[in-house]
Amino acid sequence: MAAIVEAVTHDVVSSSEIEGIILNTAEVRSSVARKLGVAVPDTKEPTHCIDGFPLYIEDKRQ
Repeated sequence: MAAIVEAVTHDVVSSSEIEGIILNTAEVRSSVARKLGVAVPDTKEPTHCIDGFPLYIEDKRQ
């Protein structure tokens, strides 16, 4: 599952950069891991702004 967390994190960060939005990778990783129910060591608590981005990206893909 850690590989999935990393892949989704990369997608979210890369997609946001295309839109001109720079996200903190550690915060995105923490948010993605929490949404997937995966424990990831050394995570940084995401801000509420960052916490919504993985859901936004997921909604756009469906």
